[in-house]
Amino acid sequence: TGGSTSTVAWTFGDGSGSTDTLGVHTYTAPGTYPVTLSIRTDEGCTRDTTVTVVVAGYLNGVITATPNPTDVEHPTVALSGSTSTGDIIAWWWDLGVATPGTASTMEVPATFPAEVGDYPVLLVVTSSAGCVDTVRSVVHVYDRGQIIMPNVFSPNADGHNDRFVPLDYTGEPGLLVVYNRWGQEVYSTRALAQGWDGAGLPDGTYYFVVTPDDPKVEGQAGHVTLVR
Repeated sequence: TGGSTSTVAWTFGDGSGSTDTLGVHTYTAPGTYPVTLSIRTDEGCTRDTTVTVVVAGYLNGVITATPNPTDVEHPTVALSGSTSTGDIIAWWWDLGVATPGTASTMEVPATFPAEVGDYPVLLVVTSSAGCVDTVRSVVHVYDRGQIIMPNVFSPNADGHNDRFVPLDYTGEPGLLVVYNRWGQEVYSTRALAQGWDGAGLPDGTYYFVVTPDDPKVEGQAGHVTLVR
């Protein structure tokens, strides 16, 4: 504009501004913001310059594997990549030892070795704004004919691990019996899919026995920690 600069004013498009010569600002939400720099000289000349700043939302990728866990007789798992924020335009899978090994689609059927094990998978997702996120998960493959129970559950009504139920239950009928630390039976059920919710009992360590009706199906005995 000519002359010496006497005042500088920034407006950042989100209701905030600054009179510092160097306009530094941190946005707290994604969006498109018009940023204006206003300069006024000692001679009274003014000039405004506006640019548009695009703040992309944080990309939070998610891997969904169905079923997971699975068993050695059903080693094919449907993998899907999604996000809880933003939108995804590109997917890149590294499936490790699974077939097809790599893929570049939102959904991919992955066939894992028919062997008991924990198999890692990796997904890289890219949003339309150019943000990239890397997500990792593990697919668990168990023996067929084995009921696997968790070692902890938290019946606090948060929707996660609220009941003591089999991890890989495929419908085998059987009996679940739970004992306290003194060996007293505190719960039993034949509804394995419903399991135990710990109602009326304090936090602590309990002992259980799962006995399948089918002798070809392996049961389990052990301990579980109830934590609210």
